[in-house]
Amino acid sequence: MKYTLHQLEIFVRLSRTLSVTQTAEELNLSQPAVSIQLKNFQSNFAIPLTEIVHKRLYLTEFGKTVALKAAEVLRSTEGVNQCLAAYQGEITGPLRISTVSTGKYIAPYLLAPYIKQHPSVDISLNVSNKSTVLQELTGNEIDLASYRSSPNFASKSMYSWRMNLCWSV
Repeated sequence: MKYTLHQLEIFVRLSRTLSVTQTAEELNLSQPAVSIQLKNFQSNFAIPLTEIVHKRLYLTEFGKTVALKAAEVLRSTEGVNQCLAAYQGEITGPLRISTVSTGKYIAPYLLAPYIKQHPSVDISLNVSNKSTVLQELTGNEIDLASYRSSPNFASKSMYSWRMNLCWSV
């Protein structure tokens, strides 16, 4: 069996979207490139990974199992990459951020310099309402929050938008 991490990534994405077109768009690839990679990946297995019923793509039971295992492999390789970056002195790991809906407009501008300086940090940004953001912050489900100020948290006012970056203390 010879398949690449790129093929695993494509197949895992396909398992979520169930659409070659959408998979191609999300990975910034052409549809034929995705189709070729999927065909090459399928050639490693005697059992079909997908099936088409009434012009819709579905994963077979075997395909679902392979997708789960492929996702585990991709997570493991990301872990290896983070370990390498950490040994090289880089800041690595997840950074979980939650913001209110107005924060989604400024978050990319505030995060862009950080992302450029620390490419090994895996940032996830969740947009929600204030009560959910506060609940996530107090429950230690997120590392950083952006919302209108609250006196119960350490905070740093950012620019003139009167939005605060807050963290639990």
